[in-house]
Amino acid sequence: MFFDRKNKIIGAAHAGWRGALSNIVDSTVGQMIKHGGERENIIAAIGPCILKHSYEVSKDFRQNFDEESDCFCKVHSKLYFDLPRYCKRKLLMAGLSEENIDILEIDTYANFDKYFSHRYAIKNTNGVGGRNISVICL
Repeated sequence: MFFDRKNKIIGAAHAGWRGALSNIVDSTVGQMIKHGGERENIIAAIGPCILKHSYEVSKDFRQNFDEESDCFCKVHSKLYFDLPRYCKRKLLMAGLSEENIDILEIDTYANFDKYFSHRYAIKNTNGVGGRNISVICL
């Protein structure tokens, strides 16, 4: 979620790993600028989403990313991806200041009773889908 507090412009984007890798974050900030926003006034919130300790990935997955080594960690030979950290990096690269970025530490996988998690549904249930919704308005 994005908000330019001075110019009263809002934005929203879904950024799973594919969207984040494909620059949805930069595109959203760019659209806000196009409509009169200013990077220094934009604040952003990331989450709820799957957090690093729940996001085990394959070595092949790692090959999608170039220099984001600090967005990955190994625990007992298992590889984990830090999606919020990666999205924060994309926000910083888009020109937002660090103090204007908030990561909500709500893990949808670990809190499957309150939030839908596709990964949790595939691994632990019959795969029946669900949806989460976030809303931003002026």
